[in-house]
Amino acid sequence: PLTAAAAALLSAFGPALAAEGDDIEQLTKPSSAIEVGAAGVSKDNQRFGQYSGLNEHGGYGIVDFSIVRRDDPTGTWLRLTGRNLGLDNRELRFENNRQGNWGYFIDYSETPRFDPYTVTTQLTGIGTTTQTITGSATPREYHLKTEREAWTLGFDKAIARGLSLQVRFRNEEKDGARLWGQGTFGTWRFLTDPIDQTSRQIEATLNYNREGLQLSGGYYGTAFENRNKRLNVVGAAVLFAGSDQMALPPDNESHQFNLAGGYSFSKLTRMTFKVAYGRITQNDLEAFVKGVMAG
Repeated sequence: PLTAAAAALLSAFGPALAAEGDDIEQLTKPSSAIEVGAAGVSKDNQRFGQYSGLNEHGGYGIVDFSIVRRDDPTGTWLRLTGRNLGLDNRELRFENNRQGNWGYFIDYSETPRFDPYTVTTQLTGIGTTTQTITGSATPREYHLKTEREAWTLGFDKAIARGLSLQVRFRNEEKDGARLWGQGTFGTWRFLTDPIDQTSRQIEATLNYNREGLQLSGGYYGTAFENRNKRLNVVGAAVLFAGSDQMALPPDNESHQFNLAGGYSFSKLTRMTFKVAYGRITQNDLEAFVKGVMAG
């Protein structure tokens, strides 16, 4: 009877124990992998591959990989991963960290956006800050798109018991052209928005957690730079004063300092608080004024 009971328990819990053992082995003895594949699109479809690049008829290569190394004596991990390397929405990440001590990573990604519409127009200068409206040019087809290219850097450090620091920085470049227009009193003009922009974000956070007291404070800042300040419209009748120029998004930046925390007086009583101070500035007055005039 004892042997039968042991066999029954083993049959019931054996698979779970084996799975748990596999998870532990995967954490202590990591493995690497490389995947190579191919994809095919039978017909052009601008909406299907709007954010991946699989929008045109043809074949595509796909490469994913994950390389993992662990130094057992120091508990140091090294990871290198890649995703969709044969497509337009590719991603790469390098990460190095020592458990419970420090770590850093570098991320790179590309994100396209293909406009799902085919534009047939006589407008010239598409994608630039000077666009000409003319009735004499031969109509042409355009497939507008934008592309984002982003770098993200991160750093983590355990400074002391209960005290840690996190820092993140992201830089994103965006360029291309998208649908735009101008109109008033029933008159409409097709234009495109020429995009050449940079967005930056930085965040630093200091965390403290010890004996019922938790504190988290830091700084968060953003900066937006638009290299194209205005769009010049040429070759069309003036709809109203200033309609030959249209303002594009102006440069701006923001800064915020914050502190949040809590303290447990007992198991039933706890106090929490949160305070933040922020400042947002936008100094491109000329572009703002022209934007108001353009409606």
